[in-house]
Amino acid sequence: MPIDSVPGMTPILQSLLCEGGETLSAERHTYSYRPGETSYSATYFCTNNEEVQRDVTGRAIMIGIAVFVVPFLIGLFMIIGGSIGMAGKAASAAVGGATSTIMTMSADSARVNRNGFGPPVGKDSITERLKALKNAYDQGLITEAEYESKRQQILGEI
Repeated sequence: MPIDSVPGMTPILQSLLCEGGETLSAERHTYSYRPGETSYSATYFCTNNEEVQRDVTGRAIMIGIAVFVVPFLIGLFMIIGGSIGMAGKAASAAVGGATSTIMTMSADSARVNRNGFGPPVGKDSITERLKALKNAYDQGLITEAEYESKRQQILGEI
C-alpha cells in the first residue's frame, strides 16, 4: 500500500525516517512471477534540497516490526504476569499464607486456625488438611520442601 494513500502517514514516517530538510518519497514496484499472482514492493527514500536520495527502506521495515512486536510483547508479558500472580495466590491459599486466618466455633470453645487448612485442629480435620496439602503439591502449587514442612507441622498437632 502506498504511504500517500493513508492520510497523515507521510508526515509521521518522514519525521521518523528523514533528517531536517529532507522529504520522504517511495518507489513502488509490481512483480508478476506467475499468471494471476502479483507481488508488490516499495523502496523508501529521503531526498534533500540538492535532490540527493538516501535509501531508508531498512529503517522503515525496522519501525514497522517494532510497531507490531512491542505491543505484542507487552501484552504477552501482561498475560504471563497475570497467570503467575494467580498461581501464586492459589499456592498461598493452599499452603495457608500468613494473611490467612480462619475463625471456627466448636461446641465447647472458640478456636482460631491460622494455618489455612480448614476446621480447627482435631482428628478429622487433620486428614482433610493433609489431603488438601497433598492436592496442592500434586498440582505443582507448592514445592516438595514446602509440602514436607507443612505436613510435619500438621502432623505435629496430633
